Amino acid sequence: MDSKKGSLCPNCHMLLDGVKVINYRTPFRCPECNTLLEVPRRYLMVAFWLSAIITVGLCYLAGLRDFALIVGCIVALIPVMFSVAFLQRHIFPPKLIAHPY
Repeated sequence: MDSKKGSLCPNCHMLLDGVKVINYRTPFRCPECNTLLEVPRRYLMVAFWLSAIITVGLCYLAGLRDFALIVGCIVALIPVMFSVAFLQRHIFPPKLIAHPY
């Protein structure tokens, strides 16, 4: 991860590794100050909807229509989601928030 980009703990401002430390689904603890943190739900929703829009656009541009468009979108959604998540984590790392106990 780039030393200038990353997610900071809102409590101690430690730069956290987006692969080894941050859990994108459940709350996790900061290794430095032990604060319970989480990735905002909107971060995950943006990734999902962006993936869905890209998938439909790619399938449509590939010439798929009607039932083939639906099948193509189902098949292509998972690889697009992985690609979007990878790029999103590296270009726009999440701004972490303290988990409400």
